Amino acid sequence: MVQNFSIRLKLIGGFIVIIIFVLQTGLFSYLYYRQIIAPLSQEIPQAITDLSNISDLNVYAELIRYYDEALTQSARNYAFTQQEKWKQRYDQIVPELDTVIYEAIKKGDEEDVSYFSDVNDSNLALVDLEKESFRLVDAGFAEEAVEILESEEYWRLKEEYAQGIRSYVEKYEQAQQLSSRDSFEKIEIITNKAREVVIESYIVLFCLYTIIIIISLFLIYLIDRRIIRRIKSLIQNTKEIASGNLDVRTEVVFEDEMGLLEKSINIMTDKLVNSQKDIQKIVEKRTAEIEQLNKYLVGRELRMIELKKKLNEQSHEDSQ
Repeated sequence: MVQNFSIRLKLIGGFIVIIIFVLQTGLFSYLYYRQIIAPLSQEIPQAITDLSNISDLNVYAELIRYYDEALTQSARNYAFTQQEKWKQRYDQIVPELDTVIYEAIKKGDEEDVSYFSDVNDSNLALVDLEKESFRLVDAGFAEEAVEILESEEYWRLKEEYAQGIRSYVEKYEQAQQLSSRDSFEKIEIITNKAREVVIESYIVLFCLYTIIIIISLFLIYLIDRRIIRRIKSLIQNTKEIASGNLDVRTEVVFEDEMGLLEKSINIMTDKLVNSQKDIQKIVEKRTAEIEQLNKYLVGRELRMIELKKKLNEQSHEDSQ
C-alpha cells in the first residue's frame, strides 16, 4: 500500500512525540516533587509553630507567676519597711506584667484566652488593693496597709490568680503531650506519604521512559526501514543497472522522498531500456540496409564478371 507521509514529517512527528513525553516526565516529576514538598513546607512548619506557641505561652505563664510573686513581695516589703526601692520596683514590674498578660492573651487559643483573662482580672484587682496599700503607707497608715495585704479578699484574688495559672499549666502539660504525639504522628504520616509518592513517581517515570525508549526504537526502525534499507537496495540496483542488467526495478512502497528517488531510477532504467530498443532497431535497420546493399553490389559484381566473360568470348570469336 502506497502511503503519502514524507520521511521528514514522520521524523519530526516522532521527535515531537518524544519531546512531549519528556515534558510530561518533567511535569510529573514536578507534581510529585510538590506532593513531597507540600507536607514539609506546610504541615511540619505548622506543627513547629504550634509547639513554638505552646512554648511561648509556657514562658509567659512562668513570667506571670514570677511577676505576681515579685509584686506581692514588693508591696509587702514596702508596707513593712517603707523603703522607696520596693515601690520603685513595684512600679517597674506592673507594666511588664501587663505586657506579658497581653501577649499571652493575643497568642493563646480560646481556652487560653479565658485562663489569661481571668488572671488579668485578678491581677487588676490585686494591683488596685496593692496601690491602695501604698497610699496608706505614704499617708502614715502602715498597719492598715498590712491589713489590706493580709485581708481575705486579697488572698482570694491571689488564689484566683494562681488558679488561672494552674489551669493553664495543667492544660499546657496535656497539650504538650498531645502536641508531641501529634507531631510524631504527622511526621510518620508525612514520611509514609513521601515514600508512597516516591514509589509512584518511580513507577510513572519508568513507564514514561519505557514509552520514550519504545518510540526511539520505533524511530530507529523507521529510519532503518524507510531510509537505510532502501538506500542499500538502491545502491544494489544501480550496481546491477551499471553492470547491464536493465531488468532490475526498485519497488516503490512509500511515496516519500525516497519513493521519488526510487521512481526516478525506475524511470531512468525504463528510458535506458527504451533507448537500447531504439538503438537496436536502428542497428537492425542499418544492418538490413547494408545487407541489401551488399546483395546489390554482389549481384552487380556477378553481372560484371558475366559481362566480361561474354566480351572475352566475343573477342575470341572475332579473332577466328
